[in-house]
Amino acid sequence: AQFVVLSGRLPRSDSEIAMGPKALTSLRAHVGGNVLVGRGAGARRLQVVGSVVAIASNVDDYASSVALTEQAFQRFEDNAGSRNAYVTFAAGTDQAGAERGLGRTLELDLLTQLPNAVARLDQVRPLLRFLAGLLGTLGALALLHSVSVATRRHRRDLAVLRAIGFTRRQVTGTVTVMATALTVTTLVFGLVFGLAFAGIAWRALADSIDLAPDVLVPAGAVALVALGALVLGATSAVVRGGSTLRRNASAELHAE
Repeated sequence: AQFVVLSGRLPRSDSEIAMGPKALTSLRAHVGGNVLVGRGAGARRLQVVGSVVAIASNVDDYASSVALTEQAFQRFEDNAGSRNAYVTFAAGTDQAGAERGLGRTLELDLLTQLPNAVARLDQVRPLLRFLAGLLGTLGALALLHSVSVATRRHRRDLAVLRAIGFTRRQVTGTVTVMATALTVTTLVFGLVFGLAFAGIAWRALADSIDLAPDVLVPAGAVALVALGALVLGATSAVVRGGSTLRRNASAELHAE
């Protein structure tokens, strides 16, 4: 079988064992402790050296499997039962031909079905994408509103700058810098806290269904979001700057 190590390592000698999280919980064992394996006079205590998940004949037993060395497996094997072997084909292998060859003498089971817990995660993928899109839209609207409010709040300052000789380009540049600073601040806090919260939430979910809690950050998607936010902020600044320039600076100062 192909094992994924959650903690510790795989066994290296016949006095060691690695176990799935559910097996460890049911036996009240832990990595570094010992468990009694076998029956009667043939029972032996093995040291638990790792927590692992593995492919099993039942797709929901991936967290209940154990890993032993070949020597330890032969010692505890029950000769009255059947024996299973798990095969992973190397890249480039004619899988159909290999399966036909093995099928002439062996009973084959193709383990292509995902564990039910993992399959349920895949089923909610469209909902997660919808929520991501909704939150992204709300974030974009909030950014546009923030730039608009910041520009209105500083319109007197912009009017003073225009009164002392700022050109249209300089006023637009000032508004753009202000919007970019606001966008960058928002991105830093949003991305840092968002990724941190997502990592914590995923680790909690992975632990609850005994999956490896590896967190993969989609760097390309994060960079695209950051670039989109900067472009949106700059575009909003140009629009707001143009609106400010259409107002009479003297009228703005007089109104204030």
